[in-house]
Amino acid sequence: MYQAGITRKASVFAHNSLCLMARPGIGLVQEKMIDLILDPKIRLGTSKPESDPAGDYTWQLFSKVDKQRPGAFKTLSEKAIQLTGIAVDKKQKTLPYAVIFEENRADVFISYCTNAAATAKAVQGLSWLRFPDDVNNSGTYAVSTSVKAAPEAERFIAFILSPEGKRILTKYGFN
Repeated sequence: MYQAGITRKASVFAHNSLCLMARPGIGLVQEKMIDLILDPKIRLGTSKPESDPAGDYTWQLFSKVDKQRPGAFKTLSEKAIQLTGIAVDKKQKTLPYAVIFEENRADVFISYCTNAAATAKAVQGLSWLRFPDDVNNSGTYAVSTSVKAAPEAERFIAFILSPEGKRILTKYGFN
């Protein structure tokens, strides 16, 4: 679109990485996250691959972990309880991740950090951490305007890219 002269140049404004959410009582430590998800006593919740991009990214994370710890992909993909992404109940008003923890269906859950930030507000005592960069995957979000857009559109983009805009995005789990 940019090369065709339809839009102005796009700017990346955020990334949404994978995080690990943990039910109250499970301590999360960055250096021990992989040990935790590999622990046979820990019930690992995920989204379903091919049904939800977060599930696809999670299986890619499993592959990256496997490069560091051979056999991890098999262990993780077999123990993963696929709890979201299969079907979305349009009538459900609560976050599916909050329900998973409230119903004690998983001890930990891998999802986007934006989901983790929102779920932590809904589930008292829930903790979350971003996976280390060497195993993480993230979506990249960019924004652009039409060359015919009103000046307000450019001001909106300037706000998103400003320190204040980035602070707001970070508050909601984007990086």
